Amino acid sequence: MKYSYIIKILTFTLCLFLVLFPGCVKTPTDPDPVKEIPLSGPVSKARAEISGLAWCGDRLILLPQYPERFGPGQGRLFSISRPEIEKSIKGSEPPPVTPAEIRFIAPGIAEAVPGYDGYEAIAFYGKRVYLAIESNTGSHGGYLVRGIVSPGCDSVHVDRESMVKIPGQSGVPNASYETLVIAGKEVVAIHEACGRNVNARPVAHVFDLDLRYLRAVPFPNVEYRITDAAAPDSRGRFRAINYFWKGDMRDYKPEPGPHARNSNDVVSSVERLVLFRYTGRSVEIMKEAPLYIHSTSGAGESRNWEGIAALDELGFLLVTDRFPRTILGFVRIN
Repeated sequence: MKYSYIIKILTFTLCLFLVLFPGCVKTPTDPDPVKEIPLSGPVSKARAEISGLAWCGDRLILLPQYPERFGPGQGRLFSISRPEIEKSIKGSEPPPVTPAEIRFIAPGIAEAVPGYDGYEAIAFYGKRVYLAIESNTGSHGGYLVRGIVSPGCDSVHVDRESMVKIPGQSGVPNASYETLVIAGKEVVAIHEACGRNVNARPVAHVFDLDLRYLRAVPFPNVEYRITDAAAPDSRGRFRAINYFWKGDMRDYKPEPGPHARNSNDVVSSVERLVLFRYTGRSVEIMKEAPLYIHSTSGAGESRNWEGIAALDELGFLLVTDRFPRTILGFVRIN
């Protein structure tokens, strides 16, 4: 009885201490799974606002939201060779990588888009390139264009006549089509805002390789933002970035989805990769748990991941826009 009383007193004292002095107790953090690949040159600056990643042969292409900020004419894209990436990933303290410049030829494109707000996604099919453009108008729709890549992927020439419009879906400010997936010979455009409270019945719009419209297919309600996707595998499965910053609460109105770890997911930053599958008739969300890439458990700086590309079967390359800065990183899965 005596010992029981002492235990109760000690327990009460400990609880009172934790309430009065919460900062004295350190909370454990998750190890950060992102290995940063240091960058140098113009792309390393926050003003680059990288908005997409994709492979062009053995070169990783980094898409600035506003290519016209770099170089004459319509600006520049950037690229890094696969050997440079692999060397950086293997090194314990790798030196910065300076991406090469790619000439971007897109005459009249920006002027032809009402409310032009930059390029949001890029995908390649052989010598063809496809890009999504954001239109910051009342309908918050978007546009697709296609072009040709030169041998060696050292220049991209966009065809203005190929431009097609995609209707808006959610009405969320600055939410457009940030994801392009090429499955077989179809180009699938995925909207950024597909949460239940802002887009009750989301769809993905499907085009052929000449950007002739084919159909709209159902897309699942997924909370938070969908900002890019890696190329699908032979079964149509692909990982997409699912990101949320608590400052977007008012616009996105998220609720805990089927992949929420806990109720805090709707009030804190969320950084994760969700697995989908394109069947030709719909886009399905897979039951496999998302791959979380938080820097810490509910703390730390939020990283706005805007681009993703698979690195063989080893893992995924990710890139942020200007929040908190340009970060190119690698997440290993094997």
